[in-house]
Amino acid sequence: MFQHEFKMLWVKVLWGVMAAFAALLAGAMLLYPDPAGRLGGYPFFHEFISALGMTKTHQGVPNLLPCILLMLIFAHRDYCGRAYKLGWCAAAAVILLAEGVALALVRHGQWPSRPTNPVIQKINVAVFLLWVAAELILYRRYLAARRTAASQ
Repeated sequence: MFQHEFKMLWVKVLWGVMAAFAALLAGAMLLYPDPAGRLGGYPFFHEFISALGMTKTHQGVPNLLPCILLMLIFAHRDYCGRAYKLGWCAAAAVILLAEGVALALVRHGQWPSRPTNPVIQKINVAVFLLWVAAELILYRRYLAARRTAASQ
């Protein structure tokens, strides 16, 4: 019986994640600034989805809101609370600020572009991997709690 319930739960979680992904992706596209800085400027047929995660557009316009929205795409409310989401938003803001300062130093010739840019990329990948690990740990705890509740 538990196996069937687990499969049904997994299906519901996947549908929820896909719906949240689509909704937040659409929101990020609506918040993407055009070259003049106005919202709704995402060039759907000319830009990769990864552009939504950039802190600045190719024209140099700040793009923080869509970037932070992408951080919260898979944060499911049943197993992570508001503090978890706010913590990741705060971490994203600190990282984005630090990257902005580093990139400004590169742009003004104070720091070399290499190794600065490759290090920033590696930091972003490490943060993403930490986030995935945190999500997987929380999901395992969520399933264990559901299993315990079902057996009582």
